[in-house]
Formats: sequence, C-alpha cells, structure tokens
Amino acid sequence: MINNIVLIGDETSLLKNIKKQSKSIMKFIEHNFSNDNFIYSFEEESVLNEVSIIADLSSNLHKNLCGLFFLLDYFKRNNIAINNLFFPYFPYSRTNHIHKNQTANLFMIVEHLNLYNIKRIHCCDSHFQNQDIGLKAELNIVEQENIFAEEFSKIIHKNTIVIGPDRGSEKRVEKICSQFNIQGFYFDKKRINHQENVVIKPNTKFEKIIKQAEEIVLIDDEICSSSTLKKITEYVSYANQDCKINIFITHSFMTNIPNFIRNESVKIVYLTNSIHSASELKSNKIIIKDISSIIAGELHA
Repeated sequence: MINNIVLIGDETSLLKNIKKQSKSIMKFIEHNFSNDNFIYSFEEESVLNEVSIIADLSSNLHKNLCGLFFLLDYFKRNNIAINNLFFPYFPYSRTNHIHKNQTANLFMIVEHLNLYNIKRIHCCDSHFQNQDIGLKAELNIVEQENIFAEEFSKIIHKNTIVIGPDRGSEKRVEKICSQFNIQGFYFDKKRINHQENVVIKPNTKFEKIIKQAEEIVLIDDEICSSSTLKKITEYVSYANQDCKINIFITHSFMTNIPNFIRNESVKIVYLTNSIHSASELKSNKIIIKDISSIIAGELHA
C-alpha cells in the first residue's frame, strides 16, 4: 500500500482504482474565485513531511496542469518533499505550436518542474523516452513492453511478428523482438503536408515477412485520428488475409470506435486508462488495461 498520496485530476477510473491501493489520500480543497482563478489548500492534519503525487491530466488538461504547479508551489513554501511525481500521460508539445491534446513546449514544462524539490518523476511510455530532457529529478519511464508484459507473454509465439508504425517505434520493436526472439520491423511512414493523411510505403521484404506470420503485434505509443493504424491494417490484410492483428496502444485519445477496428484481421485492440476518454470506448474488440497497479508498484518500489 502507498502512503501519503495527492491525486491531481478529475475523478476517473484510474484515480478511483489508485485510491484503493493507498493508505492515505491527502485531501485538498480547491478555492474558486469570481474570476475563475483558484488555489489549493490542505486540511492541517493531512500535511506531512513528504508526499507522492499522481497527476492525471487527461481531462481539463490546462486547468489541472495549473493546479499541479499551484500544489508544487504550496509544498515548496511548506517545506514538504515530493518523493514521486507520476504522470500516467506526460502532456507536452514538441514544438512551440500547441494543438489538440498537447500543452506547453516540453522544455518549458521541464523548467517549471525544476523549480521544485522533486526526487523522482515517472511517466508511462513517453515520446521523449529516455533522452536527456534536462530534468533535475530522476526520470523513470515505464516502457510499453513492461506495461503490457502479461499480454505480450500470452500472445507472442514463434510465428508472431512485431510491427511499429514509424521510425519512432524502432526501439520498442527491437526490445520486444529481442525479448521473444522473433522478427519485426517498422514502417517508413509519411504524413502529407504534416496532416492526418498517411502514406505507408510498400515494401516487398515486409510483405514476405507478413505472409509467413500467423499473428502480428502492432505497437504504438499514442493514437488520435487512427489514420495510421487504418493504413497498416489494410496493408497487412492485403498481404496475408489469414493473419490476425493484435494492436497495443498506451495512450488513446479516440472518442469514437475507429473504422479500422471493423477489419476482420483485427483481433484485439489493447488500450490503457492513462487517458480518461479511452475507458468510454465500448467494443468487444477493445480491452482497457488498468494501470493503477503499475503506478502503485512504481511508487512503492
């Protein structure tokens, strides 16, 4: 069981399950003002010398991110150490162009986090993976192969291949292939004019590998429009109509059941509840993996 946790974010299935695994949830009070500004305070008996924070920012992103920084400032002023700050999803923009589910530039967020006494920062399967982003705190990324370890061990066998949708998935593919001693590759994906129109280049070598496979594990860290997965499932189905596709996505921003899931080759789509909207998708082909126990395990280690 985890001690002294502060939960940031709306009441989601993830945060509800986290509560069941904690001895002490620190209660904070949100004080709203007439101009929609707000601050947080705690009941006096709740405040101790150190805390862990779980920041679920998947809904009301900007409000909850501001709330997180208010709380970090509160802890700093009251000399309360932050042992762990866990982001189920770490939201940021890789450029100064902010859109959709993203927020401020990555290094702007890092600069803010570096202002506070945080020992460890955790996140699930982030775009920046293990590159040095300048955090003062120790960075721990829970990789996709660890999040879906149980599912991979049940599905993957010698006639399974692993596919990544683009060059950014190269390391994910390599790790899983090495672990299970199987083949895999990643596509050279192109976006037309940086929009959602996706082109998957034909490759005779890939088609030969697909034709020999009984099942495919298709992995990605995020899904928004699903246009990439639609193209890949069509490509695989054309190459080997008998091959079944198991899709693993860590962070899902989909609000509706995507068209690609109707493809007969698609067997199961695995998502996590790191994003609140994922839990609202209802389909016999979609399985939502609760990551609360993974978070609890990381914080308790």
